[in-house]
Amino acid sequence: MTVVSLEDEPKLREYGIDVIVADARELSEEFFSRFHVVFVHTGNPEVNRVICEKVRRSGRLCDDPLDMSGSDLIFPVYYANDVVQVAVTSYGNLTLFAEEVLQKIKEFLENEKVINLGKAVTVLKPLLKDKVKDPKVRNKLYRLIYYDSKFRELAEKGEFEEARLRALEVIGNVVE
Repeated sequence: MTVVSLEDEPKLREYGIDVIVADARELSEEFFSRFHVVFVHTGNPEVNRVICEKVRRSGRLCDDPLDMSGSDLIFPVYYANDVVQVAVTSYGNLTLFAEEVLQKIKEFLENEKVINLGKAVTVLKPLLKDKVKDPKVRNKLYRLIYYDSKFRELAEKGEFEEARLRALEVIGNVVE
């Protein structure tokens, strides 16, 4: 990682980050071509725009947090647990908003019933692929099993073997 700053940044150097003391507006397109992605954080929209234009002419991507339309990248905030991963973006407008939305989603996803259901459905795909060769029939069965009240009740309680047996029962009723 390399940081270009108008002032020296000794703290960054302590972490092994290269610091170049310069005005980024005066750096050449050739300089920017050394990097795949350039993050422009000057706090000045016009300066960011000028730098991003040079970065793009060098064939690289530029992230301008002050101008979503001038950014080549959008970085989501994300959350993952054992059964699901989600990413949320506010399209570069305000990360605080995206983080609040993600927190609400996280609260839902950390519910024991939701986690158990997620764990139970992870066995559905290999189970169905083994038992049912026709993908159209498999797709129908995924839905039947997932919305089957008995399967869901067992899964949400964490009774995974019983939920698997119920899934086999549903498969048997449709395939046979």
